[in-house]
Amino acid sequence: MNFGKKSVFPPVGACIYCGRSDRQLTIEHIVPEGIGGNWMLPEASCRDCAATINRRIEQPFMRTIYGPLRLILETRSKRPKKRRPERLTLQISDSARKWSTAEVPVTYYPKSAIFPRFLSRPSAITGEVGANLTEIPHFLYKKDSFKRYGDRVGASQISVSRRMNITIVMLQLGKIAHCFAVSQLGYGGFRPVLPDIIRGALPDARITEFVGGSSLRGSLINRSDHFIVLATNGEAFAAHICLFAGLGAPVYEVLVGYR
Repeated sequence: MNFGKKSVFPPVGACIYCGRSDRQLTIEHIVPEGIGGNWMLPEASCRDCAATINRRIEQPFMRTIYGPLRLILETRSKRPKKRRPERLTLQISDSARKWSTAEVPVTYYPKSAIFPRFLSRPSAITGEVGANLTEIPHFLYKKDSFKRYGDRVGASQISVSRRMNITIVMLQLGKIAHCFAVSQLGYGGFRPVLPDIIRGALPDARITEFVGGSSLRGSLINRSDHFIVLATNGEAFAAHICLFAGLGAPVYEVLVGYR
């Protein structure tokens, strides 16, 4: 599914994480609003689960891991635009290979991002325990944007710093996949495996069983900001997710549950 158009699904009427229906329920964005997500599930999370998930997953994902990319692409923010950082940090090297730190305007910052790339599908699907624990960084960048800034300041080399918490990325992918499955199959339309991990009732490490690389070839994806498709083998349901697809980001597979 392409997330370019705003869509609001029918109200769920229960928290899709803890199952409670006797509390005030809030809207869930399938893809975080902070990275341009505009598909919504009304009445889909209780305030306790929403606050917990936002604190432990979405905030570190959006602000720490992909904060610079969000600024560069000018994605939506809940904070007023005037409060968003206007400068980012770069490491630059001169012709003598002496490195220094520079604070540069966001408009000059090289367009770049780093994504984990998993070498196999989720172990819960393949049965190969631990196979998808190996990951390699997938660095995306626009070469001309590095050269443009380097020429501007006379730098021979430029380096950007990125903090990557693989577990947080996997938890965020799990949350997106679970929300998407509910939107497509309905609450109660499948037996989910992710809610207790997402809300922290089970150890975070369990998410590694359900998230991995996708067998869906990137060339088959319509180029857009974000792309998700739900697939089934007749028994299990899995979401194939590509965030920032327009940058050529990796595709992930997330097992969401069973019939």
